[in-house]
Amino acid sequence: VCTVYRPITLSALPSLLGLHEEFLADDGDGYDTDALRAELRWCGSFLSIKGGIITVVHQSAADFLLQRAADSIFPEGVKQAHYILFSQSMQALNRVLRKDIYGLVHPGCHINTVVYPDLDPLAMVAYPAVYWVGHLDDSGTMSDAASAEDRAQGERLIYQFMTTKYLYWLEAMSLTRALPSGIRAMAKLQELVSGSQFPQLTSTLRDADQFLRYFQVAIEQAPLQVYASALLFSPLSSITRKNFEHHSPGWVSLRPTPREDWDTCILTLEGHTEPIESVQFLPDGNCVSSLSMLRDIRTWDITRGICKEVFPRSDECEGVLRAFCSSMAAFSVGRGRIHVWN
Repeated sequence: VCTVYRPITLSALPSLLGLHEEFLADDGDGYDTDALRAELRWCGSFLSIKGGIITVVHQSAADFLLQRAADSIFPEGVKQAHYILFSQSMQALNRVLRKDIYGLVHPGCHINTVVYPDLDPLAMVAYPAVYWVGHLDDSGTMSDAASAEDRAQGERLIYQFMTTKYLYWLEAMSLTRALPSGIRAMAKLQELVSGSQFPQLTSTLRDADQFLRYFQVAIEQAPLQVYASALLFSPLSSITRKNFEHHSPGWVSLRPTPREDWDTCILTLEGHTEPIESVQFLPDGNCVSSLSMLRDIRTWDITRGICKEVFPRSDECEGVLRAFCSSMAAFSVGRGRIHVWN
């Protein structure tokens, strides 16, 4: 609980602890939450359960566990704890993820019409699906300081997942409305393996990232399009296409002839009605700001391909976003002025 990035649910806990079999419900669907609650009562001084979500009772309790009791709780160190979470996340995802996990059947089924089952199989892996890369990063397994053996083991786990479960993961991320987190995870993975001596892994990740960015909108709107239009229209040389060709819809008789390789353009943002005068990336790397000839200013989330904000038009504006914080944005304008918007 002290090393997770957000409060976790009772449904996710057994998988992260490697206790899947021990707490599996008698009917095999989900976990025995009553048994889980009974075990967690022993941790009542530190943990609380509200609405099926497990949290630390107070930040001071978390500080105590991490600072004063760390040697007892994490005898092999916090980094090893993160590696265990990464490894258990991989096992859980490999065990649970499959094609059309909700039985939607129709590739055109829109995300807003999805009926979520009472016993949701993705409840077990909602946390691992989003944060497995974060735990890999914090484990130090892929760092220069890690042993060659540990790094090779991490790379093997990633490669196996990417070549056998990647499309299922994208479907799950779409169903849980977490696909933008998947884009960030792919960017981080490529960063982690940048010095890898495993060329098949680096090329697989690069292609998987292009596949996701190119078909992001379609997959977000209709999760099963990851097996339909995404596979049908991906380039012939795409590694992802080749790995999952067997999932391509067999009922399509007249198939498109896709290009040989990926287009260098991975995203097109539309919204301005006049020519664009300037564009600038924001410091977080996930957003850009744009200024049109009409002097309207927009900020765009490039991980989702959407316009986040439209700022009031200023006839004096000559620049684009120069500074921002969580609640305000500042733009330089003519005549030595700066406009700040809340």
